[in-house]
Amino acid sequence: ERKQMDEKLRESEEQLRLALDAANTVAWVWKYNDNKITAIGPVAKMFGKPVGFRHEDLESFIQNIHPDDRESVLAVLQSGIKGNKQNDSIEFRIPLADGSNRWLEMTGRFEYDPEGRLAHVRGIMCDITERKQMEKNERLSTLGKMASGIAHDFNNVLVPIIGFSELLLADSRILDDRKELRH
Repeated sequence: ERKQMDEKLRESEEQLRLALDAANTVAWVWKYNDNKITAIGPVAKMFGKPVGFRHEDLESFIQNIHPDDRESVLAVLQSGIKGNKQNDSIEFRIPLADGSNRWLEMTGRFEYDPEGRLAHVRGIMCDITERKQMEKNERLSTLGKMASGIAHDFNNVLVPIIGFSELLLADSRILDDRKELRH
């Protein structure tokens, strides 16, 4: 019976691992008191590291975050440590070896002991790079449409001005020609 339970547990873990890999998502737990991180899913792939890569503790995790995003991630965690949160979510970048960035969204639940001290945080991290790229493309498209509209409106204003300017120039040439005929 114990063997069957162990086998079912292994099958369940494998199904979870396959589902997380397919979803490009990592499930994780950070045990606050001993500062240990346990994760299931494509951690190495997500962080652009060799197979087998894992974060051992919070410091190793933070060191892999883009320097400009570290402070905001730490602020979310600090707020949870102080007991001010139940759930939170944050987006941040991971610098990759080729110079590009991968965008991740981390969502976590802060869990406290009976005395109200942080015990651990459980959560998931999802790769949102494609979504961020689509958002950027949409912003660029919107900016392009706006610039086109402004150019069109500007052109509508300039056409009459140019037309009247040409008429004035033509009219002044006619007057100049008349003056020459009189003399």
